[in-house]
Amino acid sequence: MSLRTGALAGALAAALATVVMLLLRLTVGVASLPELLQDWITSWLPVGVLGAYLGASEGGAKPLAFALLFALCLAGGAAVGALLGFWWGRRPPGRPGLYGQGLLTGLVLFVLAQLVLRPQAAPLGVGLPFLLYGLLLAAGYRFLLPVPPAAAPAAGSTAAPAAPAPAANALTLASDSRRAVIERVAWGGVAVAGSVALWRFVAQAREGPVGAALGMGEAPGSRETRRGDDGLIAEVTPTADFYVVSKNLRDPAPPDTEAWRLHVNGLVAQPMALTLEEVRGLAQRQQWQTLVCISNPVGGEYAGNALWRGVPVADLLAMTGGSPARAGRVVFRAADGYTDSLPMARAMDPSTLVATAMNGEDLPPAHGAPARLLVPGAYGIKNVKWLEAIEVVDTSYRGYWQRRGWSDSAVIKTMSRIDFPRRGAVAARDARRIAGIAYAGDRGISRVEISEDDGQTWRPATFAPPRGPLSWVFWETAWSPAPGGQFRLTVRAADGRGDLQTTEETPSLPDGASGLHSVTVRVT
Repeated sequence: MSLRTGALAGALAAALATVVMLLLRLTVGVASLPELLQDWITSWLPVGVLGAYLGASEGGAKPLAFALLFALCLAGGAAVGALLGFWWGRRPPGRPGLYGQGLLTGLVLFVLAQLVLRPQAAPLGVGLPFLLYGLLLAAGYRFLLPVPPAAAPAAGSTAAPAAPAPAANALTLASDSRRAVIERVAWGGVAVAGSVALWRFVAQAREGPVGAALGMGEAPGSRETRRGDDGLIAEVTPTADFYVVSKNLRDPAPPDTEAWRLHVNGLVAQPMALTLEEVRGLAQRQQWQTLVCISNPVGGEYAGNALWRGVPVADLLAMTGGSPARAGRVVFRAADGYTDSLPMARAMDPSTLVATAMNGEDLPPAHGAPARLLVPGAYGIKNVKWLEAIEVVDTSYRGYWQRRGWSDSAVIKTMSRIDFPRRGAVAARDARRIAGIAYAGDRGISRVEISEDDGQTWRPATFAPPRGPLSWVFWETAWSPAPGGQFRLTVRAADGRGDLQTTEETPSLPDGASGLHSVTVRVT
């Protein structure tokens, strides 16, 4: 009984303590236990397992991960509660001792979390929920224990039970009864409040400015790009439609722009910290650039094209007075603990920007406000959002996802996609063209070809000049199929060097998906 009671009390305590952590995350930015567990688990999870999970869950990766992590917190709390329940059942402590042992348990768990999870958050913010768990565990155990029945005379005994003092006994029973009612109402209220808070945390993932920062349900992508009446996407992706991806269960809250600083340090002659206004006051560069998520599957939607404005990283490093010859890499650090790095030569490319504006407006929170990195020719994994520091180093450096098995260079593979017609049935009156996009990073596109017979024969498509050398191209070709036919349409592209897109099919992990995009269309 005590073991089961302890397990139930531990699960309830873990649920409420985790909810408190989530509320602290929403209000003061303290990392929650589900987030700490996520970082820790993905750090040792085999890369193939992680890739299989992302491929299977697709857009539901984060809600599912959150549910699993929350369940893991409950299971861990129940296990600890069961152990203590077994101990307390054998050696029942008094009320002060029960709460003291609960607090000690919370303290031990907090120390273990500091040693194993190594959170970057302030110890007090992480420690409070663990201590709260210990108190709630003790209170829940006491609350759930059945009230022992009044002692009965031993079998065969002729002694009558002692007559209670009527007035004192009545007062004691009344007091115990009122206390029991108050405790049950109080803990019931805590449970309801915790459930509402948890619901609000998850519900806010899709609501308002806070929801934009939460990031729930945004891996590998948060939305399909809006399409026009002709079935095609816009050449310039509206900011509201631009795909959003991050590692976080909850993204960083928008910072105080007055207090924010961009630190440039490491192996530089003169480290500096620039305000947002100082960054915006430097010579600005505008460039059209397409971003593609490294998790984007063949034919996937997790790509967008925008006009970005910012300062070249090379200009920022020049302001520090230069670096010694041994400096080989530049590390970029973000507010959410994300890091990545570039070889010095790639960081010094004039197109590698610290961007503060997107499509003519200040960078929005979901896309890295107030500043983010833009790296020409690299998947989104290298384009660090919520940038806070740039550090020049003379050592090799593996970033957040590189430590988890993803590509370090992350060079964009040549890709092409059929956007119209979509797979399925299409009326003959609408089947007048085949159209889509192609992209090869900073290598550009030299030609696009289309096949109507599953790759047996090919013919060229035409495409308009791109917005810029880092932008995708829109291609199309005329089409006049006979009604009643079924066609397997396939597209392929060659980059600016003439290298044809590979036909080898590979998953997105570790260095981006490859293969040709095809759709089967029935003309009616």
